[in-house]
Amino acid sequence: MDQTRFQQIAEQYVNGELDDAAAEELCRAVSESRELCELLRVQAAMHAVLERRGTLGNLTVGRRVQAALRDPTQKKGAITRIMEKLQKKTPHAGTRAPIANLNPVRSAGVPPANCDAGGSPATSAGGPPAPQRRSRSNAFLYFSTAAAALVCIAVLIYLKTRPTQITFPTDPDDIAWAIPSESSVATAKPAGGAAQVKRGSKTLSLKKERPVIAGDVISTTEHDTLALDYPDKTRVEVAMETRLTMQPKSLPASQSTTVTPPNIPGVINEPPSASAPSLPALHADSDYGICLILEQGTIEATVAPQPAGKPMIVVTPESRATIVGTRFTLIANPTATRLDVAEGKVQLQSALKNETVLVGAGHSASVAPGIPLDVVPTTRDPALWPFSPKSPWNYPIGSGAQFAAINSPRFDPANGVEFVYDSFSIPIYVAAPGDPQRLLYRNPDRTGAKPLQIPRNAKPEPSYLSFMNVIDANHLLVYEMTGVKLQDDDSIQVTACYFNSIQHMGVYSDNKQHGTRIYGGSSMGGIVRKGELSGGIRHALGVSVHQSALNSNAPGGRPYVWPASNALAKWETAYGKTGNLYLGSLLAIPPDVDLAVLELRGPAFELARALQDYGAYIVEHYETDAHDVKFFIDPAESPDLLSGLDTKFRPVLKLLKVVTNNSPDNPGGGRRPRRSFAPPFEKQLDAKKDVSEKQF
Repeated sequence: MDQTRFQQIAEQYVNGELDDAAAEELCRAVSESRELCELLRVQAAMHAVLERRGTLGNLTVGRRVQAALRDPTQKKGAITRIMEKLQKKTPHAGTRAPIANLNPVRSAGVPPANCDAGGSPATSAGGPPAPQRRSRSNAFLYFSTAAAALVCIAVLIYLKTRPTQITFPTDPDDIAWAIPSESSVATAKPAGGAAQVKRGSKTLSLKKERPVIAGDVISTTEHDTLALDYPDKTRVEVAMETRLTMQPKSLPASQSTTVTPPNIPGVINEPPSASAPSLPALHADSDYGICLILEQGTIEATVAPQPAGKPMIVVTPESRATIVGTRFTLIANPTATRLDVAEGKVQLQSALKNETVLVGAGHSASVAPGIPLDVVPTTRDPALWPFSPKSPWNYPIGSGAQFAAINSPRFDPANGVEFVYDSFSIPIYVAAPGDPQRLLYRNPDRTGAKPLQIPRNAKPEPSYLSFMNVIDANHLLVYEMTGVKLQDDDSIQVTACYFNSIQHMGVYSDNKQHGTRIYGGSSMGGIVRKGELSGGIRHALGVSVHQSALNSNAPGGRPYVWPASNALAKWETAYGKTGNLYLGSLLAIPPDVDLAVLELRGPAFELARALQDYGAYIVEHYETDAHDVKFFIDPAESPDLLSGLDTKFRPVLKLLKVVTNNSPDNPGGGRRPRRSFAPPFEKQLDAKKDVSEKQF
C-alpha cells in the first residue's frame, strides 16, 4: 500500500469515518508492514494527545499539526525546526546533545533525530566555541535550552495524559467501531448475546462495551439485553426484542401512524380516526436533551435530573413521554404503548387523540386505539381491589352495549336511593401476620371447627344477618360469614361461611351458592370501599331492589341472569312475572348522557361516573317497602361523605337503563371498553384454579 492511501484510511480511522471495506484494507496493511503499524500507533497517540488538550475541538487545526509532523518538507514546523537546530549544535565537552531521540514521527523520508541527512550519526566538533562567537553561541544556547524545555514539557504532558497503553486494534470490528469520543452520546454495555447497531450503511455487532452516537439504531434479539449509560448518570436498560433509535436531531410534528388495534377480549377491532391529531415538532438544540425513539420492545430507565427546558423525550408509535428525572418502564409495539412509573412523574401524550396525562409514582397509563388514556395504579392489592381484570366486577361498559328503559311494575326512581353502610352492609377486615388463631365453628358442639387467623377487633354488622368478611393475611382468600356470634373465649360461631378467591372472577356458573349475597357470587363484589367516594371507583357497583321488581322468568329458564348463579329459595312466590329486571341484571347510565349537566360534585359524581363506566349489578333484594335502589358502602368509610348524598343522587336514578346484551361472552356489552382494565396484582395466587368452598 502506498503512503498516500495509508495516510488517507489512517485519518478515517482516527476520525471514526472508516467503512467496512477500508477497515479490512487497513488491517491487511498493518499486518503486512511493521513500519505502517508503528506509524499508525504514533498517529493514534498524537490524536489522543491533541484531543485531551482540547486541540481537536477544531479538527482542522489538529489535522494541520499532524500534517506538519509527518511532512519532511515542512521546514517551518516548530518542533521539527528545533530538533534540527539541536542536532547541528556542537555541545560542550563532556555533554550530550539534548533530547536527541524525541523526533515525534519516524516515517519514510524522515531520518531519525540522531542521524544526519545521510543517515550517519551526528558527530561533535568537540571543544568550546570560539570566543568571538560566544555571544551568538550563548544566545543560541539559551534558545535551544528553552526549546528543549518546551519539548520536554510537551512530552511530559503526553506521558501524563496518554492512555496506559496505546495499542492498535487488529480486529476489523474494533476498527469499524472507532469514533471520535466527542461524538459519543452514551455507552452501550451488552449483558448477553450480541445486539446489533445500524450506523448509516453499516451493521455492527455489539459484543462488548461500545460508544454509540446520534442516529444509531439499536436492536436486541430474544437472547440479549444491554444498558445505555449516559454521562449524566442516566441509565436505560434495554430488554430483549427491542428496537430503538438514539438521539434524533428533531422530532416531526406527528408521530401518529395507522395501526391495528390490540386483540382484547370483548373489544372489536376498529381503526383509529383517519385524522389523528399531531404532536408539536421538537428540535434537539432547543427542546430536549436525551432522546430515544422506541419502535418496539421494553426499556427501563433511571433518569438523572435533566436541565431546565431540556427534558428527556421517549417517542413510541402511539405516544410521546416527557421526563425530567424519574424511574420508569416503557413498553411499546406497533399497536399500543404502556408507561409504568416507579419514581417521580412522567407526562404522556397520545398521538392517537388530543389527550395528555401526568403519571405519578406507582401508576401507569396506556395508549392504544379504542382504549381511554387513564392513569391507574401499576399494581393493586386484591384486599383493596379484588378480582381478575376479566371479572364482571372489573369489566367496563363497552361501546357495543345495548340499552333499554327499565320496565318493572315495582321500580320507581322517584322513591329515591339509600346508601347502606351500617346494618346489612358487610364490614371487611384484613388479617395481619400477628393476629391470633380464632376457632370458627357452626355446630354448638364445635365439631368440624377450624382455626383461622382473624383480627381481635373484627365484629359483624348489627343486623339480624350479622355479615362479616375477613381477608387472610396473604391477601388470597376471603372468609365470607353470616350469622356471626362472637364468644367469650374468643371463638366465633357462624350460620354459614364460604371461602372465596379474591384474585379470580368472584362469580360462578354452576348454579350454586358461593357467598353470602343472594346472587350466589362473592359478597366482596360491588362494595364501595373506603376512600373510593373521594378518590374514584374503578369497578362495578352492587345494588339491591325490591323482590317484587324482579322477574322470575329470566332468559334461560332460571330466575336469574349472568353473573348470578343462584337465587333465594322462595323466588317463585317473591319475584314478579313480568318486566326486564332480573337478579344479576346490569344497570348503567348510557354514554350519551353528559354528567357535567347534572353539576354533581364529590361522592355523587364518583358514583354517577362509576354507573356510566362500569354499571351496577343486582345482587340482592329486600322485602320491606323502602327506597327502590340500595347501594352498599364499606362501614369503614366516613359517614360525613354520605351526608345529604341521597338527595343529591336521586336525579341519577332516572338515568339508569338495563344493558340487555351483557353476557359471559360479551361482558359489559362488548366492543371498546370505556375505561382501561384493572392492573395486575402485587402478588399472584399460588393455586392454578379458582378457590370457592363452603366450610359450614
